[in-house]
Amino acid sequence: MSSQERQDAVLIAHCEKKIQLMIEYSAAMTTYYHAVIEMEQGMISGSKELFTERRRSAEKARLECEAVRQELAAHIAADGC
Repeated sequence: MSSQERQDAVLIAHCEKKIQLMIEYSAAMTTYYHAVIEMEQGMISGSKELFTERRRSAEKARLECEAVRQELAAHIAADGC
C-alpha cells in the first residue's frame, strides 16, 4: 500500500460525520426492527386498531431509517469517505 493510499484509508476511517451518520443509521434500524416486532404482535392480538396503529409506527420508522440511509450514502458520495 502506498503512502497516499494509507493516508486516504486513515481519512476514510476517521470521518466524524460518517461515524455519526452510521450511529444514527444503526439506531434507526434498531427502532425500525422493534417497530416491526410490535406490528407483528398487534397482528397476532387480533385487534385491527392495534395492528393499524403499529403498522403506522413501523412505516414511520422505516421512512426515518431510509432518510438516514440516504443521508449517509449522500455524504459518502460527496466526501469520498
